[in-house]
Amino acid sequence: MHHLFKGVTVEVISQGKPLKLYDDPDGDPSPRTPQRYIEAVTDAIFKVRITLSDKFSLYRLQPDDGVRLSIIYDGQQLEWYKDFSTWELSQRWSKGQPAEHVFSHLSRYCNHSQQWTIGETTFGALSTRDTVDSGPSVAEVKDLGKIQVSIRRVHRTKRALPLHTPKDKIGKPIVEVSEKILKGRAIVNTVLTANHLPSSGPPPTTYDIRSMNGVEGAPLTFNILYRSKHNLQMLGCIPRTPSPEHETAATISDVASREQKLRELRAQLALLEGAGNVKAEGSVSRATVKRELEDTENAGSRKRSRNSRPIETIDLTDD
Repeated sequence: MHHLFKGVTVEVISQGKPLKLYDDPDGDPSPRTPQRYIEAVTDAIFKVRITLSDKFSLYRLQPDDGVRLSIIYDGQQLEWYKDFSTWELSQRWSKGQPAEHVFSHLSRYCNHSQQWTIGETTFGALSTRDTVDSGPSVAEVKDLGKIQVSIRRVHRTKRALPLHTPKDKIGKPIVEVSEKILKGRAIVNTVLTANHLPSSGPPPTTYDIRSMNGVEGAPLTFNILYRSKHNLQMLGCIPRTPSPEHETAATISDVASREQKLRELRAQLALLEGAGNVKAEGSVSRATVKRELEDTENAGSRKRSRNSRPIETIDLTDD
């Protein structure tokens, strides 16, 4: 990561813990724009935490200048920001405390109720349709599925009058889009809000800013692309889990192998049993011949009874 990011930490937190960041298989767009993937679970509440430690250089910023942390969801034409003055950062760092801000809510103006509301950010479900007759354009969905975080070193000038956000400037979230407009991108979620409460609206802007001159003043941008687990597997960010078909095939193969071994064992057993029968029958035959000879030799002394019992044989083979 670029050395200008030293001291910067960006985390997406959901269900009380930071989500794992996966490298982009295609690499970062530029050294100043690291890009990572996260797994989005539909309807999960999330927040973005940005932390600046004392390793983050302020360079030539004056006490009333500062660092602006901003965030844009899904490419909407409105950024939400938090300013830290140079003086405030220095005070925190001198106490051994990092400076951090958590983006966790969005303000909306409800035309129906005629009032502002505020809600927690969540990974909402994105609906798709086949037709392209209406809905957002290609340009409007270009950054759908992206959370863009920027860190800028800025010179600040206090405004004479605070600037309030116009009610119509905050656009509606994208909840439905044509599959053709997505152009094959595997996006099934969009940033929405949940658990709404009445609000007085976004705080007014009290400072005008301009970026610091030189390379130090260029924005540091961190792109976070949120996708479903299945889509992350398709992209190669995380390994795929074995499918049930593979497990079934392996089981069938194992059964076939065991049946083949069983047939071979039965064949060997049949050969051994056959050899045992031949040997036993040979022994019985020799005993019969010997007895017949003895009967012949004793024929003069006694006659063999016609009703004598037959020779008993024992079958050595199993049923």
